[in-house]
Amino acid sequence: MSLKEREKEFKKQVILEAASRLFSNRPFEAVTMDEIAREVGCGKGTIYLHFENKDHILTYIISGELGNLCSDIEEQCLNNPDLVDAINNYLGLQFRFFRGYNQILSSWVRRRLQDNVKEEWMDNIHNKLKKKLEMAVSVFERGHREKKLIPVDSYELARLLEAIFQDATFPFVDERSWHYDPDRIVSLMKLILTNGIMQAV
Repeated sequence: MSLKEREKEFKKQVILEAASRLFSNRPFEAVTMDEIAREVGCGKGTIYLHFENKDHILTYIISGELGNLCSDIEEQCLNNPDLVDAINNYLGLQFRFFRGYNQILSSWVRRRLQDNVKEEWMDNIHNKLKKKLEMAVSVFERGHREKKLIPVDSYELARLLEAIFQDATFPFVDERSWHYDPDRIVSLMKLILTNGIMQAV
């Protein structure tokens, strides 16, 4: 990669980080391109050299975070010799991803439903979602081979767990109504998902 290309990628990453901070703390629709430019410390025109609009920026943020999550799953789950630890890591990573980016993810889903996200921007996201699912399936298939998981379809199990964590994190936007400890919640979810809630009798 040439120096010019590295500089371009660096500027793009600075824009994405600034926008992510803003989108995490305020409704997406309330954040303007001018505010992103001020946060970055550049002119608005510089942002348009890299991104078409806010929706383009938001899609890049989602794609980047999905890439980070895939790398973490590969390192902490696929390459983990301890199956139980690998599954616990997977559950924790899923929880923290959906919990950490729930506002950004909900904004992106809403914008997509409103047809504001171009399909041409979606290739990277589709590929990363597919990779994430297949890595989870690989861990669960290993569990079946080692006879440590119940004999169910690994794809169905992966999709179900994805839905559970996605749905379970969104109600936590208002944490003032109860004493919320993310680590305690994810520990409880791991316990329930791996052991159930009934005592052995």
